[in-house]
Amino acid sequence: MSPIDYFLPRGQVLQWHGQAGQCLQVCSGLILLEELLWVEEQLLQPRQRLGPGSCYVLHSSGWVTLTALGDAQLRLPAGLPATAPDEGWATGLVQRLRRAVEKLGRLRLGHSGMKRGASPV
Repeated sequence: MSPIDYFLPRGQVLQWHGQAGQCLQVCSGLILLEELLWVEEQLLQPRQRLGPGSCYVLHSSGWVTLTALGDAQLRLPAGLPATAPDEGWATGLVQRLRRAVEKLGRLRLGHSGMKRGASPV
């Protein structure tokens, strides 16, 4: 799939979901990029200012915030095409819910003879 070009007027914000290793390119203008990163048990939000001709490779998959500090044009990789759900998706969901309710009912019946406050162990 070919990349998609975006024009962002000054102050406009674009939320983009990218995959690790994807590269975004600033064709013109100035962009502020904010990417969320987990490092050990800390959530970091590094900010990068990207000018014309800059390329940025995503460190991890997730949401990226792109803010135009001036009129800017950028090129982003095309996402995966949207796929239509299967026709029977609702039927499968109903069947799974029915099985879960039946299982919960059997569990309740199995514990119905217990006295109030008694431990199941």
